[in-house]
Amino acid sequence: MVRNYKRKTTKSSYSKDKLHATVLAVRNGTLTGYKAAQLYQIPRMTIMDHVHKKSSSSTLGRKTTLPLLIEQNLASCLRTMEKYGFGLSRAEVSQMVGVVEYARKTAVDPFVVYEYFDLLKTTIMELGLADKPNAIWNLDETSFQKTLRKPKL
Repeated sequence: MVRNYKRKTTKSSYSKDKLHATVLAVRNGTLTGYKAAQLYQIPRMTIMDHVHKKSSSSTLGRKTTLPLLIEQNLASCLRTMEKYGFGLSRAEVSQMVGVVEYARKTAVDPFVVYEYFDLLKTTIMELGLADKPNAIWNLDETSFQKTLRKPKL
């Protein structure tokens, strides 16, 4: 499958040094955000974000999902697989990487897990089930409806 992507915007036409100098000029009060944007041809919101320290990123676009090292390792593995005739489609790569898996790993915060087990222990004690393990059942949410509305036909 061939991708014919054409970039809709141009990369920034200003350097990091130029942005840094512009931000300093606005912070010092030498220039306003509007005047600096016109003079240096840098988007005003970019300047103001850096002035108010809302953005310290030196790259364009949003933050990547995977850390750079993991992305590089993944790319290396994909090149090796392709070299030996096991090239994967975009959907297969997405499934293999599993953004869900990465989110799951980052979501397993010890504080969340400990809070769950503290709540479980409190509930077991309140219900008097500590010495009755045969009365504790394991269930999941499969087939439970989240809303009481009937589905549309």
